[in-house]
Amino acid sequence: MIVSAEDYITAMEKENLFSPSHDIPECNSQTWRTYYDLLRNITGFDRTEEIHLTKGGLGFAVGTLDTESTAKRWALLEPISHPFIPFTAERLIQTIETDKDELSDILGNDAVIQTETFRLPQAGSALPNNFIYLNSPVAMFRENFQSYIEGLESGRRKQARRLLRDFDDNPAFRFELGSASLSSAELDFLVKMTHKRWGEDGWQYACAQTLWVQAAITVNSNAARFMRVYEGDELILIAGYIVRENTITSQSTCRNEDRLHSGLGTMVDFKTIQIMHGQSEIKMLDPTCRTGLDDPENIGVAKREVVNTDVLRPLLRITSNKDDQYPSFACDSGWNPLTEKIILGRAA
Repeated sequence: MIVSAEDYITAMEKENLFSPSHDIPECNSQTWRTYYDLLRNITGFDRTEEIHLTKGGLGFAVGTLDTESTAKRWALLEPISHPFIPFTAERLIQTIETDKDELSDILGNDAVIQTETFRLPQAGSALPNNFIYLNSPVAMFRENFQSYIEGLESGRRKQARRLLRDFDDNPAFRFELGSASLSSAELDFLVKMTHKRWGEDGWQYACAQTLWVQAAITVNSNAARFMRVYEGDELILIAGYIVRENTITSQSTCRNEDRLHSGLGTMVDFKTIQIMHGQSEIKMLDPTCRTGLDDPENIGVAKREVVNTDVLRPLLRITSNKDDQYPSFACDSGWNPLTEKIILGRAA
């Protein structure tokens, strides 16, 4: 069944997979409606995606913001880093098997569903071999920030100390991490700087990444954070983070393109880790180094400076016919019977 974004959100509410009070933004229907209102009002982008929805609640679509991708991916989740999906691993695997005829119709003869990395509830349970996994290193917090710095690999430790000297010890720079939504002036800054950085073809996608944080924080102030960086009295960077369970995840960065400073993007993550230490509910920062199979190995090199622990993030691949290269579900033959996990990408 092909539905609009609004009908998809409503259908997911009826299946109790989305809720207007859910703690996780991507499972919160009110956050989605707020986000699309922001997109329309600020960027002029309107929802045009055709979402393929199965009886079991699986939704897939070709993204309309990232025009370079032609594979079907999770519906709505295009600009969101490491989102939760509202299925346990067991329920997802079973639903794919149950809905295989609908999935076959969605795929046709030569198409593929290939998602980017996502998160599942019950993360502590055993990870099944049905998915592809990417190494997605994170910054695990220690008993205090100094212990975290001391525990970093030597090169990263030196980088952290250099950045702290350059920025944290310089009174010209001010870092403010908080739950306040962006003001109208800051939204104007976002539009101006994403235009300047990405041009007419890419600014909406870049802007959408920050507007997702704005929507999340508007609906639930505990679900997101913004880091604002000032040089003197001038705003020079806005970084957006999403809070999911015990993890704060880097979602977006918007820099003042007229006041660029080498290393500031990495320093923002170090500073966020410093501020979040001692806040017991948050245990790690996920800098989202890599989110898809098509991302190059060296993506997010600067972000990797903050990491100290490996985490695996799954991707889902569904094909029309048997696919032996990766763990996947083939509509004609079921799951590939792989005995070991396939893990791609650099570790910490």
